Amino acid sequence: MPVKIWIGARDTITPPSQAMFLQDALSAQTSTEVAIDEHAAHFTYMNEPPPHTADPHPNRPTFLKTLATDLNRFFTT
Repeated sequence: MPVKIWIGARDTITPPSQAMFLQDALSAQTSTEVAIDEHAAHFTYMNEPPPHTADPHPNRPTFLKTLATDLNRFFTT
């Protein structure tokens, strides 16, 4: 099963280095791709972020629509 990892460059909870570690660990077993969004942080990927969190993404609604399209493409291809 192929794996795609989406990560925000501004994620301080699960930083991109962890995604790269996971990609390295899985690459011998399956096709693994990492997509890094330069403006996204940890909670950018959530439909509704936790209260009192600040999201650095300049256009979160558009980001989430694009993410949904990318996820759909990944799972149906």
